[in-house]
Amino acid sequence: MMVSGNIKMNNSINEILPVKSIEKIYVSENDVSFLELSNSSGLTFKFFDTGVIYNITCHSTMINLLHGDPFAGMVSCLYIRKYINGSYLYHPMIGNDSASIFRISENAAMWSGQWEDITYSCKLKLHATEPSWCWSVEVKSTESFYVDVVYIQDVSIADRARVTDNEAYISQYIDHKIYDDEKYGPILVSRQNADQSIDSQPKLVQACISGAQGCLTDGYDIWGTCSRTTGQIQSFEKDNIGCHVRQYEMACAAIQSEKYWLTPNQKINIIFASVFLADNQSISSRNDCEVITNISDWANAPSSNADLVFQGESKLNWPIVQSEELTDSELKNYFSLDWRLCEIENNQLLSFFYDDDKHVVLKSKELLTERPHGHIIRVGESLLPHESDICLTSWMCGSFISHLACGNTSFHKFISILRNPLDILRTGGLRLLVMRQNGWECLGVPSAFEMSRSSCRWIYKLDDRVIEILVSPVPGARTFNLTFKVLSGSDIAVSALSQFVMGATEWRQQYELEVENVNSAFIVRSIDVNPINLNVELPTYRVEYKSRNASCKYSSLESWDTLSQVNNYPHHVIESMPTTEFQINFTVDSLSECDKEQNCAHNNWSTVNLNSNIQHEDTSIQRLNDIMKWYSHNALIHLTSPHGLEQYSGAAWGVRDVCQGPVEYLTSINRYQEVKEILRIVFAQQYYDSGNWPQWFMFDEYSTLRDQNSHGDIVVWPLKALCDYIEGTSDWNFLDDLIDFTDDITFEKINEHYPLLYHVKRTIERIESEFIQGTCLIRYGDGDWNDSLQPAQKELRNKLVSSWTVEILYQTLNRLILVLKEYGHCSELVNHLESMVRKIQSDFQKNLVCDNVVCGFAKIEDNGQTEHLLHPNDNFTGIKHRLLPYTRGIISEIFTPSQAQLHDKIIQEKLLHPDGVRLMDRPVRYSGGKQNIFCRAESAASFSREISLQYVHAHLRYCEAMAKLGRADALYHGLNIINPIGLNEILDNVNIRQSNSYFSSSEGDFLDRYQSENEFEKLKAGEIMVKSGWRIYSSGPGIYYGMVVQRMLGLRFYFGNVIIDPVLPVHLTGLRWSHDFMDCSSLFIYKMKNDQSLPQTVRINGTLIKATRRERNRYRYGGMMIPVDTVRDLLQSDNNVIEIN
Repeated sequence: MMVSGNIKMNNSINEILPVKSIEKIYVSENDVSFLELSNSSGLTFKFFDTGVIYNITCHSTMINLLHGDPFAGMVSCLYIRKYINGSYLYHPMIGNDSASIFRISENAAMWSGQWEDITYSCKLKLHATEPSWCWSVEVKSTESFYVDVVYIQDVSIADRARVTDNEAYISQYIDHKIYDDEKYGPILVSRQNADQSIDSQPKLVQACISGAQGCLTDGYDIWGTCSRTTGQIQSFEKDNIGCHVRQYEMACAAIQSEKYWLTPNQKINIIFASVFLADNQSISSRNDCEVITNISDWANAPSSNADLVFQGESKLNWPIVQSEELTDSELKNYFSLDWRLCEIENNQLLSFFYDDDKHVVLKSKELLTERPHGHIIRVGESLLPHESDICLTSWMCGSFISHLACGNTSFHKFISILRNPLDILRTGGLRLLVMRQNGWECLGVPSAFEMSRSSCRWIYKLDDRVIEILVSPVPGARTFNLTFKVLSGSDIAVSALSQFVMGATEWRQQYELEVENVNSAFIVRSIDVNPINLNVELPTYRVEYKSRNASCKYSSLESWDTLSQVNNYPHHVIESMPTTEFQINFTVDSLSECDKEQNCAHNNWSTVNLNSNIQHEDTSIQRLNDIMKWYSHNALIHLTSPHGLEQYSGAAWGVRDVCQGPVEYLTSINRYQEVKEILRIVFAQQYYDSGNWPQWFMFDEYSTLRDQNSHGDIVVWPLKALCDYIEGTSDWNFLDDLIDFTDDITFEKINEHYPLLYHVKRTIERIESEFIQGTCLIRYGDGDWNDSLQPAQKELRNKLVSSWTVEILYQTLNRLILVLKEYGHCSELVNHLESMVRKIQSDFQKNLVCDNVVCGFAKIEDNGQTEHLLHPNDNFTGIKHRLLPYTRGIISEIFTPSQAQLHDKIIQEKLLHPDGVRLMDRPVRYSGGKQNIFCRAESAASFSREISLQYVHAHLRYCEAMAKLGRADALYHGLNIINPIGLNEILDNVNIRQSNSYFSSSEGDFLDRYQSENEFEKLKAGEIMVKSGWRIYSSGPGIYYGMVVQRMLGLRFYFGNVIIDPVLPVHLTGLRWSHDFMDCSSLFIYKMKNDQSLPQTVRINGTLIKATRRERNRYRYGGMMIPVDTVRDLLQSDNNVIEIN
């Protein structure tokens, strides 16, 4: 075992144990003897024996959002609140924290207990034939005070598999409506707008039949971000929890009953009712509330008591450690090097950067951020995906290792996922407990959290100790260590708790655990066949553990919980006696020795990035230089281990995505061999019969898992990436390489291999087959880059044309023509393509441009009649401007110079907001989820991700358009306002966010879609706060990195030439960029004389080179073109100086 430091083992605890034993087989949910309530409608509640609700289902639809856990509990709960001495106290009446007695029978479940001077009972009963249920709460007391009851129910109403793919995504499509009823108060109607496999748009209607005064719809409003630290429910601090809709990422109802004055021995009864409507395609309306009236008599009727008794309390409910703030001297002690880019809010330090790539976040910032700070760490020797790579996610809030997986991050999970950003249940990932005066306490939000690109570190200052936890890879191995140290203070007992997954989703796979007592280790292996691919063996994981001068042991978690009636749950504990250092080592036991010993890339970040360092006295350059380091990390995660912090499912390449960010990042760091391999993989996915591609595909052993269909633009992107490669390398021979095709039906590779040039020809044939009859305009098909605008009507797939897709096709074919001309041997194809692009340009101007403005879409009828949508003349959608065809029209040079200037002006006036450009001048109209034209844009209830319209990927293409026009100030400003470091110093309306992670969207902080439509102009004026979207899983970081290197700094390769074409504002004159250029350490010095940034001369080590050849650019003078051989002859092996004037 590899360990850091000199940890002495104490084997005394193992001397009486056998050397090796099969501990036991751990169960999947199919093996658990759940207690159940169900009825003839298919409605089913499943319970653990502690009274925790595992899930609520109706046939294939899961009604709740998060599965309950036998030890951590559940989200669904009923709370009794009492008003004492000016504040509210509250207590759960069901679940692990309640200390209630749990009873169940065939017809009902009941929890009963006592809290201080209150005696209560909660009874759950199901309707006999309808998918309806009610909770009946009875409360009495020995004292007098005001009380109320709050019913909390998390909501998904979606296919179960889709829920566990991503709970936040599911929540974004649930439309909540609150209707005020004279009798019942607020009634909540929740509709799942996204189509499900069986129930089209299921609904859930909830109310308090006894009368309600408050209703909330999202966990953020109920718990608040401070709950990560306190574990308390923030909304319960108020007299009225509130009554409003928030459409966000944790769909959860909180219904507050009316307030009651409770006197001694008085008994009050409060009833909550819920009705599930399985297939109700109508949008929500007040009519839906009638179902509450229909079941009110049944809900009020008495029912028999439950009789089978269980003790509902679990003792595994630990308080959260409350870490203290570090003083300035302590901060300097633990983070000793010079700090930079300090983030300060209200005179309080929130975060800072130091050393090469370390970022430190203090507790005060974590409490302000909506999204918890998180980091993904990967170990692998390649810049491409490999089945032996290991990845994990760490969270500041005390989930130290989550989503640990080898290879496929969707199907090979070992440790569970943090599935809720508020960390309500505290189940996801590995947790640490420490023994303090009053017993075990759980480490939560630390005093400080440090991230480097390859490690995470937590510092906890307690009243009597300072504790450090470090998660990092072992140098040169595919292994991770978690090291716990007491930096000051006495020894302390520590325990590590974790739920193992061993597959795709928690509770779905059986596995066995073999304990090696002498070695203080255990091995975990699946005993189920791989449900995704029977021929793929799931990884086997090995865990080793040691303590300094103390004994430690493994046990399963139920051995801690004497009240549990069932063993073999997939929860595990490693417990150490008091110590100053404790370490756990994770590795993949099933890897070959060769794979285990491969040198890994995590120690070579500087080498990967060519030792890049950008310097200037302007502090914005320091921000840029630091984010480049982190975006290189984000780009490689997207490429090699495709998933993100919020989007933890993935493990696949989108054809469009991988041909953009990864390719543009790799070309900017001169890793063309990896680009070539990407192209081999991508072109091998091309379908043999159709010549098309899937929208996305998995690789390696799961390569047959893919989307069979694709959007209309997908066929273009492999050609674009091919041009990127050949332009940069002049590797003409690659066109002769033999590459597979994929069978259209089986998705297996066909037996014959074909030259890459043949793939290119098949691609051209596929493109031509998709042209609207009589034109060279490609059909919209299933969509374009903006996934939210997929056509809702089948006829639109064949009649709509996306101007943006036409533009990217025009640009790519023009580039391909030059590639093929240089290649030779295919003059006939070149002539054909030249004729095609002339026709594309002609048809574009004729059909897609009206009054000199390009439309977003054109609907072309069979008779040639054209209707322009998303255009100033569009009175149908009400949307007048679409960003994508404006920017791509400039980048592709399909616009005339005057058109380019006009569209640039429109962007600045209509689409540019303080935080970036929006995709359209107004949101698509939302009507409760009804889909008329566009699918997701009309069904997403939350104003987030693409729906929020500031999608950073598209903003980066705006930056590229500004570079094409030579608008240096606009380009640099555009890059700055999407850099999360110090963003609150640039913009007044940004919420606090994680500073070292790419955010895929900037979202107006609206409660719902209706508010976003009514107040959209306020967003443009900067009067609405904006917050960050999902993080990391995007091609955006790679595009950003490439944009800085190849456009702003203006260095790229083109057919055997070095292009020097900086687009830098004049105030950055004197900027210095050091990096390894053509394998030689070099310093570039930029001396701009005007805002056009046009270099006239270049000096390489004192030798003057004048601008005699320039790159073609339709809108301005292009960059200097210098033959690569000329540059190479002037370079030294070291210390080169290149001056650009």
